[in-house]
Amino acid sequence: MLIDQINKLTGDKYYFLRLNQAIVDKDKRLVELCFVIPRDVDQNVWNDEAKAEILQACQQLLPPTFDVKIRYVKTAIDSDVIKRLVKDYFIKNNKALIGQYDDKAIKIDIEGKKVKVIIPAYDHICDYCVKSGVKEALHDYLDSNVIADFKIEFLPIGNASVSNIGVSEEIYIDRGLVNVTGKKALMGQGVDVRPKYISRSNTLKAGVCVAGRVSEFSRNISKKGYIYYKFTLNDTTESMKCIAFTRGKKHGSLDCVEDDNCLVVEGELQEDGDGKGRILRVEKADLCNVDFDGIIEAIKASKEIEKNKNKAVVKPLESHGTLNLFDMTMPTCPLLVRNDVVVFDLETTGTDVRTDRIIEIGAVKISGGEIVSYYETLVDPKMKIPAGASQVNHIYDSDVAGAPYIEDCLGDFLDYCKDCYVVAHNGDGFDFLFIKRECDALGYSFDNKTLDTLTLARKAYSYGSTPKLKNHKLGTLCKFLDIELVDAHRAYNDAEATAKLFIKLANTLNLQ
Repeated sequence: MLIDQINKLTGDKYYFLRLNQAIVDKDKRLVELCFVIPRDVDQNVWNDEAKAEILQACQQLLPPTFDVKIRYVKTAIDSDVIKRLVKDYFIKNNKALIGQYDDKAIKIDIEGKKVKVIIPAYDHICDYCVKSGVKEALHDYLDSNVIADFKIEFLPIGNASVSNIGVSEEIYIDRGLVNVTGKKALMGQGVDVRPKYISRSNTLKAGVCVAGRVSEFSRNISKKGYIYYKFTLNDTTESMKCIAFTRGKKHGSLDCVEDDNCLVVEGELQEDGDGKGRILRVEKADLCNVDFDGIIEAIKASKEIEKNKNKAVVKPLESHGTLNLFDMTMPTCPLLVRNDVVVFDLETTGTDVRTDRIIEIGAVKISGGEIVSYYETLVDPKMKIPAGASQVNHIYDSDVAGAPYIEDCLGDFLDYCKDCYVVAHNGDGFDFLFIKRECDALGYSFDNKTLDTLTLARKAYSYGSTPKLKNHKLGTLCKFLDIELVDAHRAYNDAEATAKLFIKLANTLNLQ
């Protein structure tokens, strides 16, 4: 830890320093550090000489090819400041818990440099925060912003309905991450990825990381004399078969493993060669302790919140333009009669599905052939929004500050799409790819039937059908079909226009 190394180099003279932020700009070869110091720091200790000594220590500790810039922020131990920081922590790091505790009832006890923070919350939320590491993370966050000796306490207040506190539009979503401790590398160079529930790790791909209790462990010898292992892991959510190959002929890296040990492993999930399911080909493996109770409590909390989940995020349609989409003479096609459809649009930081991030999701639902509701949320992409993207969609860093992360709202969006056809304009080349990437990363499945209005439009209307139709862009098609498109390149507005386009296309093509 940088602070520990600075204290070692400076003889602990600046023990009161806290590292609040570190930003590395590889292009500029620059490291910017922000330290927090007490407002009442002794001026005999804290002066220009002290700042110069700390700068020198940082330059010594950081790569010599990087420049170092340092700024200092003075903070006082103030109850209002601490309450605000508690709220800021949840907004930045776990927005799904906003509304699950009573922020107005937070109590701050200050005795000199000792600060006790008492947070009333429902019983299952208290258990979750303690067992999932939220309590420790909140402590570290406060410690990095205020110079004090913090003690965090979550105070159980029973299991009353969420409505007793005040319903938030955010919901608790179990992210499916497993807490492991005491890792000891056995195979590879150590697992440095956070494992996910086995039940959410069913996509055939590399980089799958799971943890659990070992059973059916066997040590085997290949035809060429090499050692390999087969075993099963169970984390209480599901089981996964694993196989690990080694280059040893006498000794293998997993020789010490036995049934009932716990392992965290990383590798590629493949179809099993015997055609009986899937198997993880292990590349890294660590002995560890697995927090099974934490998994059980997180799932329990998720189910408890699901019972009272606020559906206000799904709102009645506030249409731009006419809602009477069936003033046309053609009948409604079978697909629209028999199925609900969600039409959605994304705004992103750019067009590269590998590196760019979602910053807005907008969707509308069609039921019985009519638009009935909409879903809309901004998304914090955990990166600066490029100026070029903002010029197109008019979404700026200030707009997404405090918005949920994708892991906090993707589950809610998928709930909105449940049992529906899912439609987007150029979805096959853009929107579906972003959603599938995030689902793979977070352990969700996206197996809805999909339709692309770009593909449908190319079937329905050729370029030569009218002089107005020069291409099949959304704006061009809307103008051609007299569909109002307000504030293009905002997700909800584009989704509503696309929904009206889809209804027209589905009826024109008589989709079954």
